[in-house]
Amino acid sequence: MKAQKQAQPESAAEVQQESPATLEGIRALMAQKTQEGKSKEIKELLQKYGAVKLSAVKPEDYPALMQEAQVL
Repeated sequence: MKAQKQAQPESAAEVQQESPATLEGIRALMAQKTQEGKSKEIKELLQKYGAVKLSAVKPEDYPALMQEAQVL
C-alpha cells in the first residue's frame, strides 16, 4: 500500500514538472486541486489573473498561474 500512495504523488509531480504550462496542463492540475477540496483557492487564483474561468486567462500568464496552483 505504501508504494501505491507514494507512486501517485510522484507521478503527478513528474507530470507537472515535465509538461510546459499549457492550457491542458493547467486544467489537469486545477482539476486535481479541486478534487483535493481547494475549489475556493482555485477560484481566487483565477480572479487574481482577471479571469472567471481558465479559458479567460491570458496565455502569457500560464507559467505563473501553474506555479501558483502547484503550491496550493
